[in-house]
Amino acid sequence: MNFRLNIPNFLLFFCLAFIGLNLIRLKDISRESESPLDQRQPFFAGKLYSQEKNPYNDELLKQAWHEESQAGEWVYSKQPGGPENYMLYPPFVASLYSLFSDYSWFQWGNLWYTLEFVLLFGFILLAFFHFERKHFWAFLAFLLAYKALFPALMLGQPLWISLLAGMGFLYFRKSNSLLAAIFLTITAFKPSIALPLFAFTMVYDFRQLLYAVGLVLLLQIPFFLHFGKDSFLIIQDWLHNMEFQQAIVFSDAHDFLVSNLVDISPVLGKLGIGLWLEKLLLLGSVGLILLGAFKKWYSEEQSLALLLLASLSFSYHLYYDVFILLLSIPYFMKKEWWYSVPLLALFLPGLSSLSIFLTPLLLLFALVLHLSSRDSKSLEA
Repeated sequence: MNFRLNIPNFLLFFCLAFIGLNLIRLKDISRESESPLDQRQPFFAGKLYSQEKNPYNDELLKQAWHEESQAGEWVYSKQPGGPENYMLYPPFVASLYSLFSDYSWFQWGNLWYTLEFVLLFGFILLAFFHFERKHFWAFLAFLLAYKALFPALMLGQPLWISLLAGMGFLYFRKSNSLLAAIFLTITAFKPSIALPLFAFTMVYDFRQLLYAVGLVLLLQIPFFLHFGKDSFLIIQDWLHNMEFQQAIVFSDAHDFLVSNLVDISPVLGKLGIGLWLEKLLLLGSVGLILLGAFKKWYSEEQSLALLLLASLSFSYHLYYDVFILLLSIPYFMKKEWWYSVPLLALFLPGLSSLSIFLTPLLLLFALVLHLSSRDSKSLEA
């Protein structure tokens, strides 16, 4: 087995140093009453679902949390739900979490932390089988060094489910279309990971896309059967939650976008550009990427990397969503290690808006250089 990383020594030293810092941070782990923070929305939505109550009703969500805190006699400083963390997950997530409605919050928190490390191990294991060995070790070094690894685990984001499913989709994509479609369906836990993968299948395997869309619809059936004629009213509340969340995170007074290490929105915001134009830019960039994929301007791997970068650059989520980018790292490291240099910005604290704006552009510039060098070599041949 080749353990040689496909990166230079100085970059390896950089990764090892940050891996050490992450290990040091593990000693400060403590279980607070509110942890894992981002599990509260889906967990209590599942409890409301099991009681035949609206899982997207923010007041009911807060009430369920308050009642459990009183019963457990523990205090908290921050409620789940709005205005910063509305229940935004798809209806099938509430159905799934209802299976654990008999668990207490503390029981679920302990179970989730265990599940997270199982998901992380599965993610790494699938990456081991999917990538060439030298690319895998480089990938693993970046993953363990990334400064958001620890907070992402402690916050309890369901993105781990989507990441494992996304890697499963990539691994089985060419050998088992149905299994790949099942993994693709599961990525819907986290739309910012799922959407670029769904777009990817539009070009390279439309049958898998049809399978996945059908499976996503099937997953919603228990929800509609459970709530009957009230289902559509509840769906409206889900859409309203999305609207409220967007209005807050894209407002000038909020710091979500400023703290997002890879979001170009702070720059656009300072230029006075509104949300509608951001959406237009996103749709336009994705459209151009898909056009290039259909025209075979670049390889499948490069198409996927571009789609992931587009989703990442316009994401309004907090900075730990940059894990999306880890899926594309090996594709930028096929031959030339220096493609990974712009990624160093993702590890550094206190980035200015200019750095936030430049990071995805540098990555795209690296890809363009790679395409140019590939074309020139083919002409010489």
